[in-house]
Amino acid sequence: ITHDHIDHNADFDTLLTLWHLNKKMGTKSDLKEIYLSTGLIARYNFLLNQNDSYRVYPLREGSNVASVNIKHEYEIQVKKTIHKDLSTADYGVGFVISLKIDDKHIYQIGFTGDTKYDKKILKEYEDCDVVLFNISSLPFREMKYFLDLSGVDKKDAYKERLKNVFSEFEKSDNPDLSLIENQINYAYWYKNSGIYGTGGLFSNEDDAISYEHLDLGEHLYLRGILEFNKMLRTKISERENKAQLVIISELKEEIGSFRNKIAEEINRYNEHPQNLKYLTGDIGLIVRLLHEKSNEELIRHVQVACSRCKLNNDYLPHDIFHPISQISNFCIKGEDEGIYYLCKRHDIPRSGKSKNAYGYQQAHEIFYQKIERYNVFCKA
Repeated sequence: ITHDHIDHNADFDTLLTLWHLNKKMGTKSDLKEIYLSTGLIARYNFLLNQNDSYRVYPLREGSNVASVNIKHEYEIQVKKTIHKDLSTADYGVGFVISLKIDDKHIYQIGFTGDTKYDKKILKEYEDCDVVLFNISSLPFREMKYFLDLSGVDKKDAYKERLKNVFSEFEKSDNPDLSLIENQINYAYWYKNSGIYGTGGLFSNEDDAISYEHLDLGEHLYLRGILEFNKMLRTKISERENKAQLVIISELKEEIGSFRNKIAEEINRYNEHPQNLKYLTGDIGLIVRLLHEKSNEELIRHVQVACSRCKLNNDYLPHDIFHPISQISNFCIKGEDEGIYYLCKRHDIPRSGKSKNAYGYQQAHEIFYQKIERYNVFCKA
């Protein structure tokens, strides 16, 4: 656990309670290895000292942590973040897990944790095979800054598009919208409330202000992922034998199906290179790391399980997992709204096409969008 904030450690209390009850009832269990920031150790120190059924590893910035269990050949390099902890004056941490392949090669899995944008921090993750990238949200204040809305005529296309979504929330006489106004404001940091303020759609409060003075808080947000993508694009030519996957994570659920648009747009901008892919993190995402040797060179593969292929009991692992270049994410709206990861065979056709990349006849995208329709702007 990277830091002591409730959205990261809410379930840890429950786990500690269950482990304590298991020991009290004499239930035998394997030794558990727990990796905690110094803030979490300070908070749970009393409970952690009352049970010998787990081993605690402190995560301190700049340290390397290795499991004492010889079955696990990995090492955790603890990285800096700019994100204040709750229990102590320390900051939270990010980390890179190094998994040993042989004496010369390793896989690296990076987790940025929550952190304010800092170029030096992001460079710690640019060589990872898989990066879990926490952006937190899409503050309207930040989107407004990047689109330069404050200095554009109100009839501008961008402004009109955003107006359709947001301007209704500036009206106080709409009872249906007022019921969910707070959750929309929270998801996009739309209304004026301290550091989260934007002053509304047509406010000029952000005129002639630098990004650093937007005061967005200690998360990466949209700028973080865009700057990180710039880093990775400059090194694409150096990764001929190495695929790289970026999983965009920690997105507020109030954003709804807009979550998957970020990864889609970055992939479109990158023109889908074979060795760099962005996906939206959600329950059900399964990633597999493979490697092979060719002419004494190690070729790394990052593969993702197709959400529909894995439902077929006749399929073997090589049928279920696909190269990242052949996987796309799609949001199915409804009561069980979520992100699905589809191979080319099962992908949903885009832009009004009735066939996907392999020529398979598929229902139109609008059909999937309307099944048990999920609408973040509805009152229910």
